[in-house]
Amino acid sequence: MIKSYLKVAWRNLWRNKSFSAINIFGLALGMAFSLLIFLWIQNELSVDAYHQNGARLYQVYEREYYDHTVTGDYDTPAPLAEELKKVLPEVEYAATLEEDNRINTFKVGNKLLKMEGTAAKPDLFKMFSFPLLQGSVEKALSSPASIAISRKMAGLFFGSPQAAMGKTIRYKNQIDFTVSAVFENIPENTSRKFD
Repeated sequence: MIKSYLKVAWRNLWRNKSFSAINIFGLALGMAFSLLIFLWIQNELSVDAYHQNGARLYQVYEREYYDHTVTGDYDTPAPLAEELKKVLPEVEYAATLEEDNRINTFKVGNKLLKMEGTAAKPDLFKMFSFPLLQGSVEKALSSPASIAISRKMAGLFFGSPQAAMGKTIRYKNQIDFTVSAVFENIPENTSRKFD
């Protein structure tokens, strides 16, 4: 029975070659695009999903009104983080991050590298799940003269995360920072990458 159905279907396909080719091509194209959309959605849902407190993390969006126009941006004033902690008891931690990562020069001894980085407040490691290889959450970024670097940056400058602790890095050939923490390289599926 099934054999005869398959034989009839094959004969119809063979008889109407151009019509069958268009239908098969359309079906294949539809399946391919459905698979691509599924993979894209899966990738979007995985962004920043590794943070343990992800459901409790919020980003402040600011609306600005100038000359009868409204603009919006995630770039908020730097003192806002501390003010939110003072005014709203629900806010446990608040960390200010620069809106865009910047590629800056860092120097240790004779080694000069351009790395992607951002400025952040001390609560960063208390809020986000960036595993620390060296240093502690409480002491990382506790001083204005401290810097936390990635495993990659520690390897490039000092050879290992252990060797980086307490060492000095010169930023933009102007400011010296002391390494207070080394964190694991940030995964690819993140909205903010920095070293």
